[in-house]
Formats: sequence, structure tokens, C-alpha cells
Amino acid sequence: MKFQWLEDPHHTRNRKSSPFRSTYSSTVKLLERELNAIRARNVILAAGYQSHQIKNDGMPYARMTPRHPAAALYFTVGAKSLAFPCDTFDSFPDNLRAIALTLEKLRAVDCYGVTRKGEQYRGWAALPAPTKPERVLAEASGMTIQTPQDVQSAYRAAARRHHPDVGGDNERWLEIQRAYTDLRGAAHS
Repeated sequence: MKFQWLEDPHHTRNRKSSPFRSTYSSTVKLLERELNAIRARNVILAAGYQSHQIKNDGMPYARMTPRHPAAALYFTVGAKSLAFPCDTFDSFPDNLRAIALTLEKLRAVDCYGVTRKGEQYRGWAALPAPTKPERVLAEASGMTIQTPQDVQSAYRAAARRHHPDVGGDNERWLEIQRAYTDLRGAAHS
């Protein structure tokens, strides 16, 4: 398991105390047991650790504290890429515990033979990474782009923020224009 930086997910406003009373090491053991049981590969744990807090082996240095409590676990099982994000609780260990317990409960679904092909994991299928034009327009607008209508709305929001007539940077505006042109072209093809 390797750690990578996770941007602070500003959308979570009401984090809460967790009901968990366990150590971080027991959480890591549970998580490793569950990942091994489902034969997970390419495991990445995204957390609020900055790159200078992560060693070359992909693990954080001892006594390092992430900048925010959110956690997201990404891995592959068979041909499926799965994502388990959690930003419910006040601390990173508690969010990680929630993910580990969720994996344990999902795996338990297979105990009685009702599922045979990992159907319970479908809701956690990782979405494909956005294309570069989508990323540019999403970052410039602060919006998520999922439909052709979102492209138009995001472009308008980006224009209100970054157009040179409102004090925006000309280079950034040209990058936004290219992204919008590319996305419109893709929608019409």
C-alpha cells in the first residue's frame, strides 16, 4: 500500500466524532487482511499527507499528521478499479477505519452464496479520470463536469472568474478557451 496526496475535499462541512475505539495499527491490520482476502492489487491510499511527509517506500514518516482527515482507498480487483473515499469523521485514522470496516462488511456479503461475481462492489467502481480539457475547465470554474450541459455552465463560470476583461490572466484564459473548444468538439463528434 502506497500513500499519495489527497486534496482537501472542501465539501465536507459536518465531520463528526467516530464511534470507533481502536488503534491505528489494528486498523491497518484489518485493512491489509481485507485487501488480501479480495486479492486487491495496485493499492493506493490517498490522504492529507504532503509529498515531503511521505518516504520513498510510499509510507508516511512516523509522527506525521495529515493536513485534513479525509481518506480515499483506490485498488484493483480483477479488471475492476474501485474507489472508497471517506471524509465523515474528525480524524484520518477514523476515516480509514470506516473504509476497512466497509470492506469487511462487503466481503461478508459473499458468505451465503447470494452474490458470486462481486456485485456488492459495483457502487464503488472508480470513475474514469477526467481528460485534460475537463480538468482545466473544472478547475477554472470550480464545477464538476459530467454532461455536455455542464461544459457550457462551467465555461460561463470560468469566464466570470478568468476573462481578461475582469482582470484574469491572458495565458490562463487561452488555456480555458482551448479546453472549451476541445470539449465542444468532442460532444459534437
